[in-house]
Amino acid sequence: MSRKGRYLWTVMVVIYWALAFIVGSAIPQIQTITGLIAAIAIMQFSYTFPFFLRFGYDVITDAMVADEAYSPGKGAKGRIDNWRQWSRWKRGLFSGRWYFKLFNLLAGLGGLAMACLGQ
Repeated sequence: MSRKGRYLWTVMVVIYWALAFIVGSAIPQIQTITGLIAAIAIMQFSYTFPFFLRFGYDVITDAMVADEAYSPGKGAKGRIDNWRQWSRWKRGLFSGRWYFKLFNLLAGLGGLAMACLGQ
């Protein structure tokens, strides 16, 4: 980092913390607002998104088992079907470890329900 960049960074950090102190002092119930944001966002990142992301990943990887191997320049020509056809959905949802996919789906829905109920 250059000398000018280091000074600019130092000034920006001081301004950032000064503004954070002003906002924290100006709003008497800042803890309530941060608690609300934590309840809305942080819980989703812990109890909902990981299960849904794993569920989606497993469905996609199980659905592409019957496809040909990828070859550069060939594009999507190796697919035997697409997501508009029930055969790809059936292969993705019910093949492989279907019980693990069911668990992830139910756990994600449970996390979503818990967030809607307010923990």
